[in-house]
Amino acid sequence: MSPVRMAKIESGMRIVLDFNEAFNRHDVSKLAELLRDDCIFETTNPAPDGSSYKGKGAITEYLQGFFQRSPQAHMEIEEIFGMGLHCIMRWKYT
Repeated sequence: MSPVRMAKIESGMRIVLDFNEAFNRHDVSKLAELLRDDCIFETTNPAPDGSSYKGKGAITEYLQGFFQRSPQAHMEIEEIFGMGLHCIMRWKYT
């Protein structure tokens, strides 16, 4: 398989891995670069249904506050797979 074709196949997974690395560094600027204006970010808090943030600006603002409240936040990847722009990551949050 050509490198160009492989890059297209792995594109979604690469974005998710970049997001995970920036999350673990608490690098809100890098996280914002990875977001699109039509992005939706869902959280688990407050239980039971969590909250939903829509758009790059709202998500960036949420993440800034989140890292201030959770300075030790870290995601450990347990499993990741993807094809094209579709990716699934199973992770553990501490």
